Amino acid sequence: MLARLLMRLIADMLFETAASRNRSYEAEVDRYLEAQGFVLDRKARPAVR
Repeated sequence: MLARLLMRLIADMLFETAASRNRSYEAEVDRYLEAQGFVLDRKARPAVR
């Protein structure tokens, strides 16, 4: 039971770290694109396929 709890805590930490890095990467790409003159509209919806 204690091992299962420990595994869940470790998994939560790993997933949160991965999500945080993904958000950081997206922010860096946005800064780069804006520096290159692209206008980013975050409220725009993606095209429907």
